[in-house]
Amino acid sequence: MPTYTGIGSRNAPPVVLDAMEDLAVTLRELGYHLRSGGAKGSDQAFGRGAGQDATIYLPWPGYGVVEDGAQEFFPGDFPERIKLLAESAHAAWSRVHPRYRPFHYRNVYQVLGHREEPEPSQFIVCWTPMGKVVGGTATALRLAYRFKIPVFNLAVMPMTRVPDLI
Repeated sequence: MPTYTGIGSRNAPPVVLDAMEDLAVTLRELGYHLRSGGAKGSDQAFGRGAGQDATIYLPWPGYGVVEDGAQEFFPGDFPERIKLLAESAHAAWSRVHPRYRPFHYRNVYQVLGHREEPEPSQFIVCWTPMGKVVGGTATALRLAYRFKIPVFNLAVMPMTRVPDLI
């Protein structure tokens, strides 16, 4: 089943959140499976649209919102290879408080899946302020660039082009 990653800011504008949800519905109808993270804002908008055709990666059990029927994934303890990928993709890892590192670990899964061998998403759809590589989404975007995964940032795309993604 083809997969995509739907992520972005917790503070995306309502019109963008609506577009994300609509896009996730369309992608679900086309047979795509969502990878996301259950956080407020962008993650939850994608999750609502994808419904049960989603895998929601959690930094810890009980975090965020997981739609009924969606697969919830938490590894129990993040493997060392995931920790190293997150660290290598972060611009200032030494300044990330240990409490927040699990968010970045789960971002690795959102992009590469949770199998031993990476299974990169076909593409990423996101929204970041001014289209910049910032916030927690930055870790996922840096991994996408490293693995040559196309990224569609809705902050720099005219909303009329959203259907062009599919």
